[in-house]
Amino acid sequence: MIEVCFVRDGALFHLYVSRRVGPEGASGTEGPSFISQAAGSAAAWSDRSFDYVLASTAGTEAIRRLL
Repeated sequence: MIEVCFVRDGALFHLYVSRRVGPEGASGTEGPSFISQAAGSAAAWSDRSFDYVLASTAGTEAIRRLL
């Protein structure tokens, strides 16, 4: 797994990328799933080879703007 941290419009974001384990799956055609909690928000999605999570305390709308 790798983590890439960056700042966009004054907000800190963390992108996590991990190689998928097991057989290759279908690509994530339905788009990302969004999760929002008091401590922050995240979007998670996959393609054939990798799983991705983008997280931030900036909120779901800030994450949506990046994607």
